[in-house]
Amino acid sequence: MSIKIYNSGGVILAIEAGKDTKAFTPQATDLWVSGDQLGFTELISKETTVFGNYTDIVKKDDTVPTSLVDAITYLSSLFNSGILEMLKNPTFTTQVALGKIPGVYAVNKFGENSEITTSSDPEDVWDFGGIYNFSTSAAIDVVSSSSALDAVLITVEGLDANWNRVIQDVQLIGQNKILLSTPLIRVYRAFNANVTDLIGDVYIYEDTAISGGIPTDTSKIRAMIKAASNQTEMMIYTVPAGKTAVYLEGFVSVSKGGGVAASADMLFKTREFGKVFRVRRRISINSQGSSWRAVYSIPTILKEKSDVVFTCETVSATLGVSGGFQALIFDNNIWEL
Repeated sequence: MSIKIYNSGGVILAIEAGKDTKAFTPQATDLWVSGDQLGFTELISKETTVFGNYTDIVKKDDTVPTSLVDAITYLSSLFNSGILEMLKNPTFTTQVALGKIPGVYAVNKFGENSEITTSSDPEDVWDFGGIYNFSTSAAIDVVSSSSALDAVLITVEGLDANWNRVIQDVQLIGQNKILLSTPLIRVYRAFNANVTDLIGDVYIYEDTAISGGIPTDTSKIRAMIKAASNQTEMMIYTVPAGKTAVYLEGFVSVSKGGGVAASADMLFKTREFGKVFRVRRRISINSQGSSWRAVYSIPTILKEKSDVVFTCETVSATLGVSGGFQALIFDNNIWEL
């Protein structure tokens, strides 16, 4: 029985044995199905390797498969080892960014905490500053501006009560409280979606009293858009339900040094659902040009509902720190995770 391997850039897309095809593409699940049911024409036309029989396959240890099942198992293992190269392939990541690969999308998070002092540390890296408070229920439901003149449309991204990704728009009416159409348990990005710049800062929070559009109980604030940025800047993220995050790389640096030699100790932390935060990386940077960037040759895998946060543990003098990270978010059903 002949065996065909469809591949692109060294990454196996499908294995066909006779009439059956084991497909390794986002368009199909990893199951044996009839070959004529698959619409792979564009993918499989790129490169094809044909073996007249499974015994024509030579494994890396110079042995040959003992059966067709053994051959498929071996070829499947090659596919699995090729996943990492696929993730790092710029063509693949570009296609993901363009929305051309079903079942996966990219997250590019960045943030800044413009002022951390020796008396205020530790602080997380987000616009408002201080230690971030994660909500325990879908109680994030109000948006307001510190300026009575703001009347722009704000796009808010986060997770609903079921931890599903939600993107919604809200029209500001100055310093008045405006309710979100869908209350959130997490908010990790918001931005000005209009053609007019913000005049005041925008706050997204659990409902509480306000003064001049600003929550008086600052512990209720979950996101802030500084007027000068028109966009949240928060190195905070939560993986949606039914998804798996593949954390690819991160970076941090000193954004404001105050003209003095100073250093900061940073923590990359994650928390699985129902558990505690744990440190995944310790990082030291300074105001004399030091920064940190790590591209993970073995990506960090984050399960659904996992929280991610970057924390400035200590500073030696007043500093501002900034950074970001990139991840691919895979649908568990489509990718059988």
